[in-house]
Amino acid sequence: MTSSASGGGVLADIAASFSYDGTTSDLAAQFYVLERAGTQATPLTFTATTLPKDVADRLAVNALRFQDLSPWLQRAVLWDSGYVLVNDQGEVATIYTPCGSKSGMANVAVSVADYKSAGCTTQTCKLATGAAFARSKFCTGTQMGTVARCASSDFSAKTNSSMWATGGSKATVPEPNMKHHEWTDDGHDYLMYAIHTATPETDYGLCPDTTGSLIIPCVPLKGDKRKWCRPSPGRLVDEWLQSSNNLTAKTNTTGRATASVPAALSDMTKQFERLHKAGQEMPRLSTSLQIPADVTARLAKHSLSFITLPGLLQRALLWEMGYVLQQGTMALSTIYTRCNQTMADISLSESMMKQTTCRISSCNTSTTRFTDDKTCVADVTKIASCATGGVPSAGTGALWASGSAAPDITIVAYTFAGGGKTQQLMSIHATPQSFSTLCPASGSIAIPCAVYPASPSAQQNWCRPALGNNVEAWLKTTAAASNSSSSFNLLYLIPIVGSTLVLVAIVFWCYCCRERRKPKPTELDDVVLSPLANEPVRPTRPVRRPAEVPRITQLRRQSSNATSPGRFRPSSTDDERARRSSNNERAPGLADNDGARRSSNTKAARRSRPSEDRPRVPVGAGHDRDHRSAERQRAVRGTSEPRSSPPMKNSAASIAANILDFEPELVSRRIKLSSIEFLTRLARGSRVAVRVRDKECRR
Repeated sequence: MTSSASGGGVLADIAASFSYDGTTSDLAAQFYVLERAGTQATPLTFTATTLPKDVADRLAVNALRFQDLSPWLQRAVLWDSGYVLVNDQGEVATIYTPCGSKSGMANVAVSVADYKSAGCTTQTCKLATGAAFARSKFCTGTQMGTVARCASSDFSAKTNSSMWATGGSKATVPEPNMKHHEWTDDGHDYLMYAIHTATPETDYGLCPDTTGSLIIPCVPLKGDKRKWCRPSPGRLVDEWLQSSNNLTAKTNTTGRATASVPAALSDMTKQFERLHKAGQEMPRLSTSLQIPADVTARLAKHSLSFITLPGLLQRALLWEMGYVLQQGTMALSTIYTRCNQTMADISLSESMMKQTTCRISSCNTSTTRFTDDKTCVADVTKIASCATGGVPSAGTGALWASGSAAPDITIVAYTFAGGGKTQQLMSIHATPQSFSTLCPASGSIAIPCAVYPASPSAQQNWCRPALGNNVEAWLKTTAAASNSSSSFNLLYLIPIVGSTLVLVAIVFWCYCCRERRKPKPTELDDVVLSPLANEPVRPTRPVRRPAEVPRITQLRRQSSNATSPGRFRPSSTDDERARRSSNNERAPGLADNDGARRSSNTKAARRSRPSEDRPRVPVGAGHDRDHRSAERQRAVRGTSEPRSSPPMKNSAASIAANILDFEPELVSRRIKLSSIEFLTRLARGSRVAVRVRDKECRR
């Protein structure tokens, strides 16, 4: 019968009808029967680093820890998960079974019929009681491989015993262990593995003196690996684990959160992580806390700072690295563990406490046990899995307790006087405890620790705790989230900065354009205009340059009683010289213009003049229509009085009109250049320097 039996609970079926005979590989069922019979066994020793991960994960589902399991359940969960011990140091061999519906460890044994069907011969052994069992006699590795139902990877443990056997009784205590078989037969080298259930094993070709033991052949895991899978867990072990977990955390009447972990479990890091995933938080520790150097160095590898971590992660990190806050202070105590153990291994189970002389008290919940016995300090010190020192705060609670309240870890010291000596013991409390003889509203774990010895030789028994994987994974997740947040902010910052720069550039460009278009006032208070050699004149439109501009040797301001004060006129000497040479020396355009202004006022007289004598404007190509209209009107009126000059808007035009004796209105209309450029060209043409001091000459 196997653990797959149905009809009610599997455990009940096994207890009622299972009988081991050495032909089945359902060792988990035999372990359960042995436990119910009260058979004693030695606990297996595994640490968090040597225990297979899938076994630890399977226990975590049921909120259990391997060292808290009974010795038989330890063996059952290892076997059912597909692991077999190789040696006493905790090395295990991984077992694979054929893929399919019957892939559990309860189906890996090879029956006598299957063994013989491969062409192998058996050796029959009989006991004095009349019981008989079979062992392998002649069988090649090739023949054995055709009927083997398990495979394993390579390992070093070798033996010279049988590769297959049956045998055992319901009183047999199986001790599964893996052996390496290697031999040469007829020039062929063979390699096989075998799971032995007795130690030591009888040599090949011999029969055991007492009882037989099951031997299961396995092939090396090579070649086509697709036919081999990890074994499926059996229902028997699952129910056994669930039934053993009677310490499930409950919500207490005070409303304090619980971590849903077993009461005796000291894997505080997992409790903190579960609280974090459940959306609960704890406040960050004070920034005045002195962070140990090794903690800071570990965080630096992830580019993290302790003060920015979530409160739960802060506490998980300190706990895993062996640091606990002293109760009532902001100082940390350094915790030491047994070598190769983690902080998850330091709690003491109730069964361990019962081995001492301590009196265990029970509360009204299934999750709370505690001891207030002060006479068992020596016994507790012997079994303590942690040690520390330098704890000044005195405790008033229990030395040891179980419970499930969410941890807020502190450490206290207990000092006891009796028998003429003083004894001290430390205790790590998951919550501030005040009970000693009364049950608390909610139980919480208390872990006794020995005093860290001062002797170097005694210190060799203690080490700093080994690190697990949970906190490291939590740190990596936190660092990745932090980096992602920084990258996310940077992605938003880049377009913002870019947009700002573009906006500034646009504003600057607009400002520059406006400054270019904005006229700049220029005071010509002391400007000297002189001719520039060989500089071409670029008029705005074609102009007819005069053949010669009268030379002006002197400028003088018109007297104050003149009709146009402040205007410049040529001197009388210059006027006489200009009039005498007007017929030969004056520029045609200028002479005609001047003559036209002094001609007859009649319209016929103006038309009777030759075309070449008609007035011309030196800076334009002919008169404009308005000017001719004004001349005709004056001719009709018959008046020759000088025309009144309109108000000048262009100082340069006014100056030019006075110098050249032009009509100001005519010059003002015809000049399309700037004042400065006009005066410059005028000075070039006349080859005279004109100093303009009149502040009215502005652009």
